[in-house]
Amino acid sequence: QITVYVLSALFSSFIWYTDKWSNDYANELITYKDILEKIPTNIAVFNENHEYIYVNPAAISNQQHRDWIIGRDDFEYFQHLDCNLAGAAERRSKFKQALETRKRVSWIDNDYRGNQSLVHTKSTFLPVFDGNGKLDKVFGFGLDVTELIDLKDKDEDLSANMRYANQIQQYLLPNLTDLKQHIGVAFSIWEPRDVVSGDFYWTHRKDGTNYVAVADCTG
Repeated sequence: QITVYVLSALFSSFIWYTDKWSNDYANELITYKDILEKIPTNIAVFNENHEYIYVNPAAISNQQHRDWIIGRDDFEYFQHLDCNLAGAAERRSKFKQALETRKRVSWIDNDYRGNQSLVHTKSTFLPVFDGNGKLDKVFGFGLDVTELIDLKDKDEDLSANMRYANQIQQYLLPNLTDLKQHIGVAFSIWEPRDVVSGDFYWTHRKDGTNYVAVADCTG
């Protein structure tokens, strides 16, 4: 399974970071249909009207749906699946952008699947032109990045919690000005390795006695 994900990531990365493809190479991709159908990355090919020419099983697993969609566009496909047409409208907008700029266009496509869990897909339209500069076809690619985005969201939540904990820690640290008033000279060098320090210091005065503590939290 790891090998499958690695191959998928490498293939998608190659697509995303290659700015110019030759028409011959694009045609070779179509020729290698057997290979495309084994790649666990969503792959589709469109004509200039945004109608499907080819789609691999990773993109649409149902064979009947794959056969049905040829010659149709995303609006028809979304209606066929009784899905919100806003998703089809977004794809059409990105498709037009790719044609107008004559460059690759990528975006995050958010969709609910089967069990109603939210799936994030990094989608790409890549227009391919012939030797005369005329549009030949448009490749579409998609890679599931749900896990990466979920990890990013969790990391952002953790960072926010750490910043809040830092504010609490700063508030709880003693005011050295008060200590200086009693002992005359006092300073601290407090440099947390991370946002929140495992070490802290504390001072207290009672019955004319100054108490100072430095604590090392080793976990």
